[in-house]
Parts: sequence; C-alpha cells; structure tokens
Amino acid sequence: MACLLRAATWRLFPWRGYCSRGTQGELSKGFVEALKAVVGSPHVSTAAAVREQHGRDESFHRCQPPDAVVWPQNVEQVSQLAALCYDQGVPIIPFGTGTGLEGGVCAVQGGVCVNLTHMDRILQLNLEDFSVLVEPGVTRKALNTHLRDSGLWFPVDPGADASLCGMVATGASGTNAVRYGTMRDNVLNLEVVLPGGRLLHTAGPGRHFRKSAAGYNLTGLFVGSEGTLGLITAATLRLHPVPEATVAATCAFPSIQAAVDSTVHILQAAVPVARIEFLDDAMIDACNRHSKLNCCVAPTLFLEFHGSEQALAEQVQRTEEITRHNGGSHFSWAKEAEERSRLWAARHNAWYAALALRPGCKGYSTDVCVPISRLPEILVQTKENLKASGLTGTIVGHVGDGNFHCILLADPEDPEELLKVMAFSKQLARHALAFHGTCTGEHGIGLGKRQLLQEEVGEPPADGSETRAPPLGLISSLGAAEPSPAASPACAEQLGPPAGGQEGAVPPTPGLAAPFSGDLQAKGRLWYRVWTSSSTSTQPQDCGLQAQQAEEGVLSSERASCLQGLPCDPLGPLSSSLPPTHSFTQWPAEEQLLGAAYPLAGRAPGETPLDRALCSQTARHRTSAPSRAPRGWENSLAKVGLPQGPEKGTCIPTLGSLRAETQAIFTQQYLHRSAGWG
Repeated sequence: MACLLRAATWRLFPWRGYCSRGTQGELSKGFVEALKAVVGSPHVSTAAAVREQHGRDESFHRCQPPDAVVWPQNVEQVSQLAALCYDQGVPIIPFGTGTGLEGGVCAVQGGVCVNLTHMDRILQLNLEDFSVLVEPGVTRKALNTHLRDSGLWFPVDPGADASLCGMVATGASGTNAVRYGTMRDNVLNLEVVLPGGRLLHTAGPGRHFRKSAAGYNLTGLFVGSEGTLGLITAATLRLHPVPEATVAATCAFPSIQAAVDSTVHILQAAVPVARIEFLDDAMIDACNRHSKLNCCVAPTLFLEFHGSEQALAEQVQRTEEITRHNGGSHFSWAKEAEERSRLWAARHNAWYAALALRPGCKGYSTDVCVPISRLPEILVQTKENLKASGLTGTIVGHVGDGNFHCILLADPEDPEELLKVMAFSKQLARHALAFHGTCTGEHGIGLGKRQLLQEEVGEPPADGSETRAPPLGLISSLGAAEPSPAASPACAEQLGPPAGGQEGAVPPTPGLAAPFSGDLQAKGRLWYRVWTSSSTSTQPQDCGLQAQQAEEGVLSSERASCLQGLPCDPLGPLSSSLPPTHSFTQWPAEEQLLGAAYPLAGRAPGETPLDRALCSQTARHRTSAPSRAPRGWENSLAKVGLPQGPEKGTCIPTLGSLRAETQAIFTQQYLHRSAGWG
C-alpha cells in the first residue's frame, strides 16, 4: 500500500532531491558550438551540476535541468540566441535568481536555459521623472543600494533578493503592496526579445510616461507572463520618494477574527498604512525562536507607517484606537532603523522559521488572495481546517491586500502526509475561488496551479459549439455607404492563408510542441471590434452562416469583402447593449494575439502572425471613414516599433474582453505547457 501511495504522490510532490532529464535529449555538438559562437565558450555550460542548479527554484517541484546553460552579455546576444533556438526548435527557459516558488524555471522539455544575471547594469536613472531603466540581472536590493543617496527607492519587496525583471515576469508583490502596489503598478516600459529574436519595446523605445491611452497595454500583457511570451531584457520602473519618517509596530490580539477585523477597520478608516502583515500564533512562536524576538505568542499584526512626523503621529493615534477597540494589546513601537530592520527581517525569514519547526521536512506555501471583505471569514475557516487536518503549519500574509499563505510542512518520505498537504492546499484554493478570490496572489501559476487556473477563469466549451470564424478579410459593416474592395485583399495578402489549410489544423512550430491542440485552436477565439463609419443599424444576421456562404461562393466577392447591410452579430442578445456603430468579427486567437509568442510553421523569424495582423489592421483602417476612425491605433504601432503597412484597407481591432478571453487561452497554454517556456 505504501508503494502505491508513493507512486501516486510522486507526480504531486516531485521533491527536487531527484533530478530528471528533459524529453528533448541532448543537444547536438554543432548546436552547442553555435551557442558558443554567439556568447563565447566561457559563457556556455553543459556540466551536470550547472544544469541541475538551473533546473529548480525554491519550490517543492523536482529538478528538471536544461540541456545547456548560457550567459548572454547584452540584448543583441539574447536576440541571436532566441533566433537560433527558434530556428532549431529548441525550447528556451529564462532564468534570473531562481527564487521562484512555483517551478517556473523547470525545463520540462530540456532546451537552453538563458541566465540573464550577467546583464546587471542600471542603464538610466531619471530622478525628476521618478523612473529607472535596469537590465534583468539587477536585483531589488542592488537597485535600492544604488538609489541610497538619491532620495528615491523601489518599494516592491517580495522578501527574497529577486531580480527585478524576474519580479516583472512573475507579477511579484510583497509587504509594501498595500501602499505602493505590486509590480503591475510599477512597470512603465519593457524591452522584450520575442521567441523569433525580434526586439519589442512595449511602450516605445526610451519612453517612460506615467499614463497613456495609445493602443493596447502591451506592458501589462508581459507582466506576470512567467516567461511564456518572451525574454525581458530591460525594464523601466517607477520609483517613489523615500518617506521623511518611518515607524513600525507590533500588536497582539486575542483571536484571528480580532486581528483581521482590525486590518479591515484600519483600511476602511483610510489610514495610509505602508505595511500590515498578519502572523498566527504558531508563526509568531516560530519567529520568536528563529529570529530571537520577544513577541507575545498570539495572533499578531506587524505594521509600518510612512510620512512626515506630524502625519505619523495622526496615523499612530488612529491605529491605536482601532486596535484597542478590537481587543489589541502589547502594542510596541519601533522607531529606530535598526529595530525596524530586525522586526522585518524576522517577517521575511518566516519561511525558514516555519521549516525549523520540523527539521528534515519540506515546506509548501499556499498563496490565495480574496477580497478584503471576505478575509476574516476565510482566515478563521482556514485556521480551523488546519487544526482539524493534523498537519503542521503556520499562517502568514499580506492581509492589507487580502493575500495570505499557509506554510505546510510534510515528510517527503511519508506519502500519506503528502496527500494530506495537497488535499488541504487544493481545498483552500477552492474556498478562495468560492469567495471570489484567486488561487495565487503573487507566486504565479508555474507548474502546480494549472488545474486551479482553469477552474478560476473557466473552461472552454467542450461541445464544439463556437461560431465558425469568417475567412480572413471578411468584415461586417453596418450601413457603410460604399464597400471597400481593397479591404479583403489587403488583409488576406498580409496575413496569408490559415496555416494547415483548414480550421483547427494549425501545425506546430518545428521542434516546439504546440501550446494548443488543433481542437483548442479552433476554440480559442477573440472578438475584435470593427469601427465603421455609419450609425445606421440593420437586422443582425448569423455570422457563422455568412462565413459559410462566403466560402461556398453564395455571396458575391463584393458582398464577401464588406457584407454591406448584413452586420455580423455573433454575440446574439448581447449586441443590444452595444453602440450601433460597432460590429464584430471573429479571428483565430493564436494568429492574432499569441502569434508573436508561438510563431506558426512556415513563418520567417521576426515576421510573426502578430506583426502581420497589426500591420494589416492598420492598413485597412486608412481606407474607409478616415474622418471618423481613431488615430491612436496607428500611433501605437509606431510607438512599439511595429510596421504600419500599406496605405489602403480598413479595420481597427480592440480587445474588448481581453482579460477574460486571454486568460482562458493562457489557461490552455499552461495546461499544454510542453514547449518548455519557463
């Protein structure tokens, strides 16, 4: 029985003491020599120890090493490496400091690990603009050391001294998020090398503005992408003024409910708290032992306030009133820098303090996040479930934004205990989803939360009932005065025919396992809004039927290019809530959005379907209704450095429901993550 349990739990908890080979096999000698030609022989390694070091992070996931590790020195070398691997069908795994907690660097298909730590320059500091441009090897602590005499600092603090571009890739957060936001709120621009080797600036080369309404938010698309869309080779980050004064405090409570209620009341009172961390009694006891603190063993809040001396006095007074009202006691202030550092060092070392409770055991950290209003309920429920499970664990979290962790300890040689840990973590994640939260607040999806991601964003329909996509260039127009005969040819010429010749039969990139199966590609669709020049509305028709008729030649070529007077209405009843000047058409999601990340077979490197789609949409925009079509889209193409295409054609896409649609697609990407993009 024990053997069966061990076999069943091996896939659930593949502890990194075991190191496996990727399924790609060893790289050819010629390919390794080509890598050396790009970065130099000293910066390429195929040694087993080096590969094993790069095949794991701080998570429980089993080591899965790459076939080679390279250390590029500049962005040009990264671009050449990406193009080389793309041409040969070799997976690429970006690597920073290896401090992730979800196995994102595991080389599930072998391939080449691109270690970016040698690119560690701070390229540009704009003091008056409160921004800085850094390479991927710059860590959080290194940046703040560099900024020490500038009066500025970078506040996002995940605990570990992680690389800043790695923090971007994982959408990192930390103890200061309640006041300063997460990485999503502090990234202004990114320089990204796409898989084919092409260089992309998500907000335009050299730009570091605070806000923009020009085109898509490409920067936000790459933040949290976990290395699946490209290699981040530079990041422009938002800096903040160093506060005039800082005060930290601890306060004990009689119960978890009282501690979390105080958190909610402090936030509702608009007290601008900079940090507010919760530690349950087991966690504070572990921190007392590990970090030599002398805190009361009870549910505890760690707080920190930033501001002027006068403002701090008001914040402290208001916070004391709230905590006392909720039964708080042992209120202790830390005003000196050394005392504050000692307090927060203990909080950041909570992981190691928890591991010390059971020497020889492994730790697993949950990472759920819920709306603040549901935080008291789920924390109390989690503590009760933890006691009932019989597991050894602690609770700690950034309760100011609804994010908390259960650090669970388990004996890797006890399969029954491993199953308990996995069952508890999944149960907690599903409770968070039931409370309208998320399965991960800051650690990311990685390898272990793919199923939970699918449960969170929803599964695609399994009955194949989606409306068929019209042929490329087939655009519905609401009451346009004249059809645009150049629209369809322009689109078809630039985008090319669908790969594979039929719907749902897109072949994978040579050497790279396709992230979507043919069936999933047929289902993964995005809706694009088509701007038209008339407010006249006619009776909506069936989009799928129109497409079928066009393909069968029932419609004339002129009607197929414009469908004048026959607006496509694939949204059915939902269309009644839309302005009459908008209609919709349906396009393959991978061609339009993810083509840059996973180029299809037959495309030249750097000439991906995304490029062609953007070019084509801009070209068609220029032909019809020039007086009414928005100009921001064309400007956004120039901003990110993408081609603007020829002078004829019209069609302006916007990602109306980008978040919901792309999350559903990314869910499938994670579920079919065999291409090895870390």
